[in-house]
Amino acid sequence: MSGARSLWRISASLGLRSLPVPALAYIPLGYLLGSRHLNLLSPAVLDHLQVVIWLALATLGVFVGLAMDLRSAMSRRLLGASSIQAILTAVLVAAVAAAFMAHWRMPSANAVAPVPIALGICAAASAALLRRPSEDEAIIIQIADLDDVIVILAAGVLFVSHTVPSLGSLVQAGVITATLGALIGMVGWLLFEGARSDAERGVFVLGAVVLAGGTAAYVGLSPLLLGMVTGIVWRWTPGHADRVVRSALDAIQHPLLVLLLVLTGAMLQMSITAMWLLTIIVIARFAGKLLGSWAAVRTLGRIAPAQLGARLMPCGVLGVATAIHFQALAGHPAGGLVLSAIALTTLVFEVVAVAAIAQDERTA
Repeated sequence: MSGARSLWRISASLGLRSLPVPALAYIPLGYLLGSRHLNLLSPAVLDHLQVVIWLALATLGVFVGLAMDLRSAMSRRLLGASSIQAILTAVLVAAVAAAFMAHWRMPSANAVAPVPIALGICAAASAALLRRPSEDEAIIIQIADLDDVIVILAAGVLFVSHTVPSLGSLVQAGVITATLGALIGMVGWLLFEGARSDAERGVFVLGAVVLAGGTAAYVGLSPLLLGMVTGIVWRWTPGHADRVVRSALDAIQHPLLVLLLVLTGAMLQMSITAMWLLTIIVIARFAGKLLGSWAAVRTLGRIAPAQLGARLMPCGVLGVATAIHFQALAGHPAGGLVLSAIALTTLVFEVVAVAAIAQDERTA
């Protein structure tokens, strides 16, 4: 019985350990509840729930920032290795998507450069598929966490650049993001370090995360990037700030991400174009993860490339979150197409992950 249950459990990055495979259940549920079926999540309702989306994105950013402990040489090597495999995956997916979109002569609203690049960035995110605890698999978890850093950085630059008029404005937006994230992190740390109880600390942590998401929404910055900077500050401040934050956010993390996936399903726009993009993204991402894993392990000197590539196949929640980020922040006319293609890709790779777990159980 325990073996059967484990087929449906993936140890993912961002703290989603032992969470039942989320996208397989919640994205189809959201699609059923959306305007094309039951209409419980109508466009008007989705507009009112935008604040939840921004809060969820900021929370994801915080968890990625908390993983940024680079005080040891090994941690820095892992960041380099994870960045290499994420960049190679993104480049391959973007190049293949751009080639096919040009071949199909898609309308200019869909085929402009930001769309294939956005698809590549979203597809580069990954979670860790694990069987049993070991030293190698602990390294794989760190790689899965750290490859999200380059994804968030690239997403922040690309998506904000779509809303600013010049390179100088983009640099200014980056400086403002780093400054606001650092300030929110320091203020939050000062508050919950001086708190007298765990409940009081939790309130201060949640308040700081809400402030990060709300500030990003108000100023028009990346909530993922702002949240990541805040999380980095909490990781590097003295004391046990990172443990306090993780403990406080555990209470809201899973409900927020479940709601994010349900809203993703409600926003799906099924089309022939999305299905064609799904096909090429799945193939390109599969090849990109294997190629990226081969390059990554050459810098580490351990772990077989096939083992790492197989464990990083699930997209996790961040790929979907980044696609929502593209739609919400960049306001691109093809945002719905990007979100639909990435959400469907996430479903495909979670099916692949479940099949891999089943195979592991049979051979264990």
